[in-house]
Amino acid sequence: MGVLDRRLLKTLDLPLIALVMVLMACGLVLIAVAVRARGMMDLVEKQAIFAAVGLVLMLALTLWVDYRVLPRIQWYLYGAAVAGLAAMLVVAPEINGCRCWIQAGPVSIQPAEFVKPILILVLADWLARREDRPWTWLDLVPVAAMVAPPALLVLKQPDLGTVLVFAGITGGMLLMAGYPLGRLAALAVGGLAAAVALVWAQLRFPDRIALLEPHQLMRLVVFLNPYNDGQNGLGAGYHVLQARLAVGNGRLFGQGLTGPTQTATSFLPEPQTDFIFAVAAETLGFVGTTALVLLLLTLLLRALHDATQAADTYGMLLGAGVVAMMATHFVINAGMTVGLMPITGLPLPFISYGGSNLMTNCIGLGLLMSAYARRHKILF
Repeated sequence: MGVLDRRLLKTLDLPLIALVMVLMACGLVLIAVAVRARGMMDLVEKQAIFAAVGLVLMLALTLWVDYRVLPRIQWYLYGAAVAGLAAMLVVAPEINGCRCWIQAGPVSIQPAEFVKPILILVLADWLARREDRPWTWLDLVPVAAMVAPPALLVLKQPDLGTVLVFAGITGGMLLMAGYPLGRLAALAVGGLAAAVALVWAQLRFPDRIALLEPHQLMRLVVFLNPYNDGQNGLGAGYHVLQARLAVGNGRLFGQGLTGPTQTATSFLPEPQTDFIFAVAAETLGFVGTTALVLLLLTLLLRALHDATQAADTYGMLLGAGVVAMMATHFVINAGMTVGLMPITGLPLPFISYGGSNLMTNCIGLGLLMSAYARRHKILF
């Protein structure tokens, strides 16, 4: 916070900013392909506005906000975030069985998105304060205490995808903080085993156990077999099957911007958000999709590089949390499109339509670049 120091302009990571702009441009093109047949081209205009505002916000955070003052306000932000999530369960309208969105004029906002950078702030501060101390299993207790309140409230909405992102953020930051990899692997395996056991228990005793909503449970069932949805692939498994068809239609070089059949005929559901990766695969083919994946990986690697250049552990962990957040979105979105992960409705960073996620990614990168820009004492 404070007055702009023009000398910071010389420390901006221009390649990272350029990567963000290229990905945003790719996103606008793919969204246009996805919505053209549906007569929803106004979404492209909205996304362009989101992109412009996001870039301005990212640069403003980089240049005007000194990341080192954020611990002074982080708990106020955290408290407001938890209170806001609790209020969502009461005031938010139920849309498709989920109380995840609020309407602000012509724009729908997903408040849970903006909790992600706040969670990164509190975790980075706590992990940095215990630097150079030996790790114990008990160190996970305060971490769990910070993650659990927003995670449980989001799960109640219900929004399983965002909870998975919280887990990805936490795991990535613990890893960068030096928590033993073996213990993290044991936690991951144990968590996966517990999740499988709970799903089996709910399927076996549906009258006694109801941890997941019916539609969430069905998504896990059709992940293993899309035709096992009770409607021979025309129910919950329809999304998975159509996404796979779109990916296969792309072949080596794609159908082109005007040729994708699954997208143009509206067979592919939610193409501008959840299944934008399938649109990319059908439109650009294996070669073009590989290029898009490489762009995303380059962005993540560049951001991780910037995080490791921070002047202190707090700045490094702040950046690592942002990278973990975007990487989790990327892996889950791409994975669910090709059938490697269950459908969770997570957008592809900077590509999928959606202002809340785009703003969250820009906020995250703004905080990361704030640490990167202040990595050295400015003497010029």
